[in-house]
Amino acid sequence: LEWTGLCQGSWVIARIHRKLVKFKRDEVYIGTAEERKAQAQADPKSFDEDDERETQVVPGHLYPGPATTPQVAFIPLTRSNSDLNEIEHDLKEKREQMKRMQMDDDEEMEC
Repeated sequence: LEWTGLCQGSWVIARIHRKLVKFKRDEVYIGTAEERKAQAQADPKSFDEDDERETQVVPGHLYPGPATTPQVAFIPLTRSNSDLNEIEHDLKEKREQMKRMQMDDDEEMEC
């Protein structure tokens, strides 16, 4: 992949795009590490307000909000013995049908 020059080409395109769109470095928007440190030391309360709001998690609850049950209707499935016997009978029929199909396939393969 490297010998194709594809990796170098993507950097060239990215630099051209950066010049056209006039992207700026992160320091322009958020400041350098030293500037942010000085701002935090000057007024630590206002600097941490955003973080404080997001990290108020109560024990026993999921972040970021309280735990909730899924929004699904839980309908109890109750069936009578006759319903269960009918289902069991249908399953036995399907199983026998599958066995017959498998035997037919085995006979065709032998021929």
